Amino acid sequence: CVQITHDARVNWFPHPAPDGSLVAYLSYPPDTESHPEDRDVLIRTMR
Repeated sequence: CVQITHDARVNWFPHPAPDGSLVAYLSYPPDTESHPEDRDVLIRTMR
């Protein structure tokens, strides 16, 4: 397992774009455990 983000959020499920230019991942608020249905989640990207 390789950590690619370094922030306070809980970031899961990275998926590279088909051309490899971006990685999309889910980003939950700090201290989130498991996969809660009642928490706000962001879809974030990184180069």
